[in-house]
Amino acid sequence: MRAILEYLLKRKETISFAESMTGGALAASFIKNSNASLSLKESFVVYSNEAKQKYLNIDPKLIEMYDVVSSEVCEAMVRNLHLLTNRTLCIATTGYAERKNPNLCYFGMYYQGEVYIQKLVFEDQKSREENIDTTVSYIVEFIKKTLKI
Repeated sequence: MRAILEYLLKRKETISFAESMTGGALAASFIKNSNASLSLKESFVVYSNEAKQKYLNIDPKLIEMYDVVSSEVCEAMVRNLHLLTNRTLCIATTGYAERKNPNLCYFGMYYQGEVYIQKLVFEDQKSREENIDTTVSYIVEFIKKTLKI
């Protein structure tokens, strides 16, 4: 995350997170770095459907139609996070860390008008914590690769 923070600071850009499956792990990883507050202005843990509706204005019909863990809901989350915060880089996650078949995560990234949606499917034997850690690591690497950091 240090490299991402330095990239954003150099460009005077900001970041925000809306985390469901990762439960704040992305923001926690980001704020471990000095000067994180110069770029991170807000972060939301929107774990329940109600929180997604209340804070990100996610239409309950969208959740009903596609499931809360879907590319469609993830895209709405990241787009609405950008509309809400007006940050340069926005990241959203929604997923099942355990007890589903398959356990999976969708994450969305908004950057300079572009939206990227990625899907991760986890190995059955992996624990909840391992799946969350894998997601955070994957997102960090995806951001670095996409932004050419």
